[in-house]
Amino acid sequence: MVALLKHEKFSVLANEYATKGAAGSNSDEQQQLSYAYFLYGSEKYEECLKYLASCSFQTLPFLLLSSQAQNKLQNYAKSAELYVNILKKFPKADDYTDILVNAMASAISSGVKHKKKVIDVVICYVICYMKRKEKSKNKCEF
Repeated sequence: MVALLKHEKFSVLANEYATKGAAGSNSDEQQQLSYAYFLYGSEKYEECLKYLASCSFQTLPFLLLSSQAQNKLQNYAKSAELYVNILKKFPKADDYTDILVNAMASAISSGVKHKKKVIDVVICYVICYMKRKEKSKNKCEF
């Protein structure tokens, strides 16, 4: 199934999921993520979010997909909030700079109420990230 997802052959997956149903809560992490990604790739963002909320795994890929689905639904403040929580929970993620960029973009799109708060938090993370890159012993405090 992962190969099908990577090649964007969603019609094959649609038939697979129509026959066997969604990946249930007893499924392994890969199966649950594959189904969530299938929903996202099929532009079923609301359904994707509901499914992600029901999943037994809440690892980085699940949280990122949830943030992205919120963004696609133009829930920019929620998306930015999720990205900030991801930055807090996974400070050593390989995609840290990409997550920072996505958080900033969501914050900017979120509107005046949420923008300043989220941007301030993201800027703090950028500074901390740069300090880490310089191998500084200073820790980030929030």
